Amino acid sequence: MNTHTEPQIIYQNGQPAFVVIPYDDYVAMQHDHDQRDESDYIPQAVVDLMFENDWPLLKAWRIYR
Repeated sequence: MNTHTEPQIIYQNGQPAFVVIPYDDYVAMQHDHDQRDESDYIPQAVVDLMFENDWPLLKAWRIYR
């Protein structure tokens, strides 16, 4: 399929619930996701420090490191 297809939005109770996208778009998104580096993520320990102590992200990173 070479033609561009717009995503289809499926509604439930008047609210958007699902989006149907072309399979090729899905595969491309999965490939992009698989290529991400772990450095793109914040470790759970940092997130825990933020919420347990009500600290800003930067302080939690400094303590974690």
